Amino acid sequence: LANSTGNTATIENNYNTFQVVPSTSTLVASYNATTSNQTTDSTLQTTYGVSISPNQPAGTYTGAVKYTMNYTEYIPPEYMQDFTLEKCMVNVGTNGNPADVGDEITVIDIRDGNDYTVRYINGACWMTQNLRITGTVASTDSNFDRVSSFNISEYDLTNGAKCSGSNAMSTSFGGYTNACAHNSNNTTQGVWYNFVAASAGQITGRSNTDNATQDICPSGWHLPTGPSTIINTDLNKLVDNTASGWQITTGLSVFGAVAGGFYDDGMTNENGIIYGPDYGFYWSATSRNSNSRYDLQYYASNGNFTNNNTWNYRYLGYFVRCVKSE
Repeated sequence: LANSTGNTATIENNYNTFQVVPSTSTLVASYNATTSNQTTDSTLQTTYGVSISPNQPAGTYTGAVKYTMNYTEYIPPEYMQDFTLEKCMVNVGTNGNPADVGDEITVIDIRDGNDYTVRYINGACWMTQNLRITGTVASTDSNFDRVSSFNISEYDLTNGAKCSGSNAMSTSFGGYTNACAHNSNNTTQGVWYNFVAASAGQITGRSNTDNATQDICPSGWHLPTGPSTIINTDLNKLVDNTASGWQITTGLSVFGAVAGGFYDDGMTNENGIIYGPDYGFYWSATSRNSNSRYDLQYYASNGNFTNNNTWNYRYLGYFVRCVKSE
């Protein structure tokens, strides 16, 4: 016997007495697949069905009987934590892709089961959807980059505040101290994170000029480095900019930027406000000054990108895109 990949199956016994085997698939085995860190996950249970042809009546036979065995082969999901830059480089510059851009591929974040599209863009593998992880994430370091367990106090825009008052994203309250996420409840916009949440609790306080060296990205991925005007940062490689201010970066539709504005609880409005809905704002890991970060800003009306704006204070809620650059 041989399976579809050409590996020879082991024959445990030779039989000359047969029972009737149906020509349609019948259950012969099932098992619980293992996740990328080798723990058993019952949600990944897989069942193999086998059919044998031709039909063989029950009875005792002398001599050889030849059968063809067909089965459904299990194809495991592709996890972000196991995904490599080489796997991301599919059809780069070919198959209708622009130069230095690959196919869009769907991968799964093993921490919460959310799936995302990713693609190779200008030398790195980028998420092409906004991150959506929220709540308490208890995981191992192999799945959650440098963070064993982290709680994000979530504010659901449709179901009431969980991150307001003394914990709110506001200069007057705890936006520099508490990790807050504001969920749009759709996969297009994803979640707005303040920088305490984006850095997985590392960068806190009103005055902090450290660059983030940990984040809420999956293991092997990270917040991009910035700004886009400094050579060899992740943002610079993405948009290929060398000057300051607005940059004409047409043709970068493969990044899938979302114009969802930024989130601010404000001084008194616990329901918060979305500002700049025609723009998209994305955190970088790099400090701009004591209370702000460099970011990537997208303007939907003309498809331009920049990092030179006045709104990137760490208490505000921005989007997160993770990148794998090595």
